[in-house]
Amino acid sequence: MKLLLVALSLGLLSLVHPPTLRPPLAKKPHLPSAPPPDSTTVRLLYGAESADLTELMGRVLHVEKHRLALHDRRLAGRRLHLTLQEYRRGVPGPEKPLDLDSSLTRLDSAGRLAMTIYARPASETTVENTFILPRATMPRAFAAVPDQARNYSLRFDIHPLRRSPDQTGAALRSPVEEFSLPLSGPATVLAVYTLPYEKDGMYLYCGLAQSHVPVAEWYQRFRVPHYVVYRVRVE
Repeated sequence: MKLLLVALSLGLLSLVHPPTLRPPLAKKPHLPSAPPPDSTTVRLLYGAESADLTELMGRVLHVEKHRLALHDRRLAGRRLHLTLQEYRRGVPGPEKPLDLDSSLTRLDSAGRLAMTIYARPASETTVENTFILPRATMPRAFAAVPDQARNYSLRFDIHPLRRSPDQTGAALRSPVEEFSLPLSGPATVLAVYTLPYEKDGMYLYCGLAQSHVPVAEWYQRFRVPHYVVYRVRVE
């Protein structure tokens, strides 16, 4: 089995089996800070509550679990417009709405919305992302690159991630983090479900997500043959 090179938050390097088992951490730990005034905070929790279960999911079942939560009274009654777009060998497919029912991603009267996303290889030839919302479950399947289904990873570290304020005193590699989401302007990338890129015989994830290279250029720059971009806009 090929080994993957993963950059941990302390700047150290470690070899692990695919897919990545730890939450996608930033290269350096960020102290808690208030989001910009024109944005809101998304709370991100990687894995299950049990560390053993998270390990089982990652090492044996090759399943990633990410839970996102928003709570901002300014957003009461507004919705998240989510889209997906596949890129194959640098060629973008059509950008599609994740759902056609706008009420499914509407925040409640207190400005709250939570969703869980599972990413997994559904078969040797298919990968799947399942979005679990308060009133719906939406699986989305994609044809995987041959022999690569187990190597896909859902990356939120395309954002500068920071430790949640309530994690003060917790382990440095706490699975609870947060990032900022703009409240205006065009849609922004929420996450990318991607294969790693290969460098010096190693497969890299963090360096790809944190490269600051626009996702539309990942094939040209890194030769990543297939990835899915999820975008979000607050409406």
